[in-house]
Amino acid sequence: MKNICRLIVLVVSFVFFGCNDKSSSVTTPCFTSEEFTVYLVGNYWVNSEAYNCRKENGATMRLSENLWLEMGGGGPSFFLFSPDALTEYFDLVDPVLRQQYGDGYFYVSYRLAFDEDSQTITTDYDGIPKSPMKLVALERDYFMVECSPVYPYPDGTEFTEVVFRKQEKTSCEARFRDAQSYAEVVHPEHLNRITSR
Repeated sequence: MKNICRLIVLVVSFVFFGCNDKSSSVTTPCFTSEEFTVYLVGNYWVNSEAYNCRKENGATMRLSENLWLEMGGGGPSFFLFSPDALTEYFDLVDPVLRQQYGDGYFYVSYRLAFDEDSQTITTDYDGIPKSPMKLVALERDYFMVECSPVYPYPDGTEFTEVVFRKQEKTSCEARFRDAQSYAEVVHPEHLNRITSR
């Protein structure tokens, strides 16, 4: 019986102190590189929600509605995670490009790394979410990250919380089968000044 009690105390201590964020008294979940690989790699995800937030008494307070509802032009992208790469799939927003290239999908690949010690995902992707991203939730059908604030943000915003939702793999593979490399897109002069991917 004593051994069972000791085991319970040990487990509770590990859960409470094992992944405690040093800058606050709030426990942060820990995810291993193996969990990151099992859950994310080889699956398609959509960054379906993004909220500007701040911490109050250890709790995350959302200061905005879903940013995708507030931003004009564009929308969430689809992402395929590989062990060391992130591939973004998206359609073209600009009507001139759509007229030239049609309604198909395009892709761009970026480097990707997950650091287990800091629970941080880094990539050279320059969209929503911004890199580096702190992994704060990881389940089979969704994961959540925190990153630096995304425009537009209200006063008091400390970070942006982004929710990714898992997509059905077979339908994504069919949808993106004929996707073209975005590197092959020739931008009209009016977009050359404002487009960078």
